[in-house]
Amino acid sequence: MSIFADFLKQESHDLGNEIIGMERLIYNEPAMACVKARKLIEMVLNSVIEIERLELYIYKNLNEKIRAFDSDGIFDKKIARDLDQIRLKGNRASHDSDNIIRIHDALASHASIYVVTRWYFESYLDHTKVFPEYNEPNNNSESDIKELIKKEIERMNASNNERANTIDKTEIKNIEPEESTYKITENLGEGQSYLIREINKLKESSKEAVENAKHFNDFKRYLHVQREIEAKLRGILEQDQNKNKHLVILGGSVGDGKSHLIAYLNNNTNLLSEYVIINDATESMDPELNAIDTLKEKLSAFSNKGETNENRKVVLAINLGLLHNFISDESVQVDFSELVDFIERSKLFEEGIIDVIEDQYLSLVNFGNHLPYDFNKNGIESSFYTDLLDKITDSVPSNPFNQANLLDQKNNNANRVVHYNFAILKNKEVKNKIVNLVLRAIIKYKVVISARSFLNFISDMLLTEATMDNNNEINNLEKLLPNILFSSNDRSILLNAICKFDPVGQRSNETDQLLLKFNTRENWQEVRKNTLNNSSINLLIEPFEIDPVNLTDYTAALYIKTVLRVMYLFGKVKVEEDACFDQFTKEMYLYNKNDRDTEKNLNKLLQDAIKKINGTDTDGVYYLENSNNKYKIAQSLSLKPKTVRENKNLSNNIFRLGFGKGNDIKSLEVDYQLYRFLNRVVDGYQPNKRDEDSLVKFNDFVDQVMSYGEKKEEIFIVNQLDQSKFILRTTGFDDEIEFIKES
Repeated sequence: MSIFADFLKQESHDLGNEIIGMERLIYNEPAMACVKARKLIEMVLNSVIEIERLELYIYKNLNEKIRAFDSDGIFDKKIARDLDQIRLKGNRASHDSDNIIRIHDALASHASIYVVTRWYFESYLDHTKVFPEYNEPNNNSESDIKELIKKEIERMNASNNERANTIDKTEIKNIEPEESTYKITENLGEGQSYLIREINKLKESSKEAVENAKHFNDFKRYLHVQREIEAKLRGILEQDQNKNKHLVILGGSVGDGKSHLIAYLNNNTNLLSEYVIINDATESMDPELNAIDTLKEKLSAFSNKGETNENRKVVLAINLGLLHNFISDESVQVDFSELVDFIERSKLFEEGIIDVIEDQYLSLVNFGNHLPYDFNKNGIESSFYTDLLDKITDSVPSNPFNQANLLDQKNNNANRVVHYNFAILKNKEVKNKIVNLVLRAIIKYKVVISARSFLNFISDMLLTEATMDNNNEINNLEKLLPNILFSSNDRSILLNAICKFDPVGQRSNETDQLLLKFNTRENWQEVRKNTLNNSSINLLIEPFEIDPVNLTDYTAALYIKTVLRVMYLFGKVKVEEDACFDQFTKEMYLYNKNDRDTEKNLNKLLQDAIKKINGTDTDGVYYLENSNNKYKIAQSLSLKPKTVRENKNLSNNIFRLGFGKGNDIKSLEVDYQLYRFLNRVVDGYQPNKRDEDSLVKFNDFVDQVMSYGEKKEEIFIVNQLDQSKFILRTTGFDDEIEFIKES
């Protein structure tokens, strides 16, 4: 007997006895226990009807009671969810008790009964008393438990094997009998999941996330993906092998792969065998030294006093913030003037200027300017993110995640939500869609994603605390990958951004038609299978399609959102995409190819936006400010575009535009948000407070450009009521000024 059932027996004799009766059935007759749970909640709701004096209302069945109470706010969505869960399991038990309902199903219904009866007790019986915490009911004897577990395992073998095969039949078929270079350790106890263990290694909080140049295990070796920056670093190290003195600086930000790459090269090549590796620039044996002094000590061979031919080779991985503080220190500028001059000449701290620079015995590789994606004629793509996802999902023997999934299948332990999520992620269309969503988040919302945080994102998609639960159909649906992706705005900055692309909130003819059909609550399975029939999700979705009319509003909405999101990820439905974003990526591709026409078009966009913001009187005459005064002041201004890109061989994710006069140039960096703002302004949009960031940046640039005008020689005063114009200008004779009305 559970503690809460005993408690309720003292407080509400009949209700307590009913729960105890259900508990006696859980281990011997789980299907009957679920039927009993369904009757039990009807008993609770009938009591609420009596207390709330709702007898005049006619309720045809249990579902009508749940839906009516939900609509009237008698209980919250959590209670409605648990009531629906109990009802669904009770219905399943009534239809096919031998093949569907298991002990874990009955225990799940018992847990939901706890939630419902606690709400009932605290709301209607006695809110002053402390309701006991939940505990599972015990079986009669240990021998009974062992026998039941044995029967349960035998009973589940067939269905679990079938389910595992259904989730991913192709995975097992495609395994080639080749030798694996990495084999996971098989040391988990009964019921524990190898797939969950391996996925947890992707988390930023895991020990695997900590990089160490001396220790590079098989797991990290498997996950290694070669990038362009690796080839460049290899080239530097190979070219400079004969140098006695060499400092290689790898500059970047936290988690961008500097330490991982050093560890990989150090453990898989001999390129770093002669180098001292400084991976944590602030680490010191002397607690009295600060970060700057520690770095000075470690780099003493490269100070002004260091011997030119001193045999010293160092690779320094350092975050740009610390490096900037280092070269800004007065003593460093004196003692390391040659090194400081080298770093300053590299323009390392100017975004998008350099990626690699070398000078004698100094080399610098800027990780910050190596984008993990590329613009192409079709838009944007990332081989790096795609390769990482492929590493996780490829059906090859060396893949630890694939091994773990197969082990769970072998152990009849592959029916958790995480296994369904893993099967969904293996779909190529889903991976492409996820990479596209990540790239949109990076470009549109400036989300900074390191290699480490991307792996953490994969873990977040596949695994939540609730993915351990395989008993609750509604919970399983809530934690399916598409729902995690589009409704977890509080889990990370990246997921928060991706939630803004939720297809449920996007419109298209396809989605409108599907919503119309689903909202009738008729023939859900037929409607869904006409668009999507995928073995990876059918088993989780089909229970909700048996009797959609009798689902609560919450459960029905959850089903519809889930199906739309799954259809979107699998490429079965399309939503209206952001035309401005697509235009931005295509123009960025042409801009990076140094296309002259594109640069002209961008400068015209900028010039047209200036005209719209401040206004123009005639061609070449610009108002000095945008105001509603009766009289407005204007000046003659010739805007001459200037090319301001310093490194035309380096890919960019921002446009660098500018206007100039003589040798003086005023430049503006245009990211996606400013690009969108400029296009909207040209189309007639009136900025408001939400555009403050873009507006301030743009207005600062306009103020600078206005300095190129002729206002010191001539200004125009325009009457906004009748458009009459007056001219105030110098005559050329000493300080003489004339004021005339233009005819």
